[in-house]
Amino acid sequence: MLRRRFRAGTEYAVQSIVLMALLLGMALSVGGVECAPEAFPVCDLYNRIVASIGADSTLTIPHWFWKEENVACIYILVPAEVPIQGYDPVAKIEALRAILIPYYDLGGIGVYVSVVLEGYLPICGELPDAVDLGADPTSTVAGLFNIALAENPHFIEAFVPTERPFGVDNVVAVFTRAVIGYPEHYDPFYGGRLFYKNYVAEQLFEQVIRSEYNNELSVSFTSPVQE
Repeated sequence: MLRRRFRAGTEYAVQSIVLMALLLGMALSVGGVECAPEAFPVCDLYNRIVASIGADSTLTIPHWFWKEENVACIYILVPAEVPIQGYDPVAKIEALRAILIPYYDLGGIGVYVSVVLEGYLPICGELPDAVDLGADPTSTVAGLFNIALAENPHFIEAFVPTERPFGVDNVVAVFTRAVIGYPEHYDPFYGGRLFYKNYVAEQLFEQVIRSEYNNELSVSFTSPVQE
């Protein structure tokens, strides 16, 4: 009887060890694929977008993926319904597509940023249609910012200035003075430590949002004066 219990206990222990090893191997293999040294620039960009655009709790940003060799896709999902008065998913998708940088060349790795309705597949490998700025480009761009970032806690407002220091015919996007930190990557030269990057909100958003339209209209990123 004791031998049977011992044998059963030993088999259970062995099975547990094997299972843990398999799970650990899977975790390492996934991590190796997603954030291998050659993929660090993509991981960093993804973390940057999650920390800034992803601060909007209505949005979902799944993990990025390889579409093909050296072509990655980051996609942002917009829900069809949100309990917010006046919420329009179509308008939000169009606005996000208009203000976000849609493509990055990260030293031989191309990264597409796709915005789609939740439940639909990402549009990876294609750039969004050109933005129609209409007869009043500055007001149009300011409106796009206000729609796209309405639920983002780091965004305050976008407006068209009528006097200096920002100048006429530009758009000003105002963000909070919050400091946003996000993980960069594990650095093997420092014992595998996880490093963080810290940016003031306006600086981080400026890295993922378009600052020029039609080579004429420019967007300035700023924060309110500290009281």
